[in-house]
Amino acid sequence: MVSSTTILILGNTPEGALLASYWKERGIRTLLLGRKRDQNPFTRLEAWGRSESLEVKALPQIEIFHVSAAVVTVQSFDIIGILARHIHYLPAGIPILCLTHGGMEKKLAQFFSQHPKFAWRIATCEHDLQEPTPGFFRSTTSQFRLIWGPFFSQEEKTVVEVEWEHVDPHFFHWVPQMVREQRVRWLYELIIGSLTAAQQLKTCGELLDRMDVLAQVFAEGYQLGQEWWQEWAQSEDKLYEGLISLISKRANIPSLMYEQTVRKQRTENEVFAGAASEKYPHLWELAKKIERMPQSNQMGG
Repeated sequence: MVSSTTILILGNTPEGALLASYWKERGIRTLLLGRKRDQNPFTRLEAWGRSESLEVKALPQIEIFHVSAAVVTVQSFDIIGILARHIHYLPAGIPILCLTHGGMEKKLAQFFSQHPKFAWRIATCEHDLQEPTPGFFRSTTSQFRLIWGPFFSQEEKTVVEVEWEHVDPHFFHWVPQMVREQRVRWLYELIIGSLTAAQQLKTCGELLDRMDVLAQVFAEGYQLGQEWWQEWAQSEDKLYEGLISLISKRANIPSLMYEQTVRKQRTENEVFAGAASEKYPHLWELAKKIERMPQSNQMGG
C-alpha cells in the first residue's frame, strides 16, 4: 500500500539510511538529504537480508515544503545548524524528530522555543549498523527500534506519528517522558563511551573487569547530571544497576560497534566528559585523555 506521507531525513548517516529504507519498504516516500559536498550521491545499506542503494539529495535539488514529518539524524552538535538551514522551508505543524541525548537539552530548548509552530521530538534509534567503508552501512542482526517522544511533555502524538505505530508497534516506541529517558541515555553513553575510548577496550564487557573505575566515573556522571537538571527520575542505585545490566547485555560486542559513540565522545566533548570541571577528577582526566588521542588511535579509526 502506497502512503501519501513524505518523510524528510536530514543526515546521510547509518540511522538516516536505516529509516529511509524501512519507510521505503512500507510504501512511504522518503527524502534523504546529505551535504552538497558529498561525492557519492548514493548510500548503500545491507539490512533485513537485502542490499539496496539509497539516493542522497541536497537542496535545491528537491522541494521540502510538502513533507509530513522530518527526522534529523546528524551528530548532536550539528542539529541546530542543519535545522536553521532548512526550518524555513518546512510546513508548520509537522513533527520534527531529533536523534540526540540529554547533553543537548538546554541548547535544543532554546532553539525549539524560537520555533513553536512545530511538534518537536527527541529520539534515539537502537541498531547495530556498522560503516565498513564511507557510505556503506551494514547490519548483522537486523534488530532495530526507534524510540521517540515529545520534548515539551504536554504534547500528544500527531496523526502521522500514530500511523507509524500502527504500521509496526515493535519498531516504533513512544515514550511520553522522553526527556527523562534521554538524560539516562546521556549518562550511560558518557560512561561507556568515555571509558571504552580512553582505555581502548576490545569489547564492552571489559568494563566489568574495571568495576572500581566504572563506579567512580558513574558517580561523577550522576552528580554532573544532578547539577544540570537538579534531579533524576530514578535513584542512583537504580541507575547504576541499569548501567551494569546494559554492559552485561553488550559484553561480547566488539569495540568497533562503538566507533560512533567514541567519535561522539571526541567531537561532542563539551556535553560529555569535557563538560565536567576539575571538581569531577575522573571525568576531567578522561576528557583530557580523549582529546590527546591521535585520530589513528581511536577504535575503528
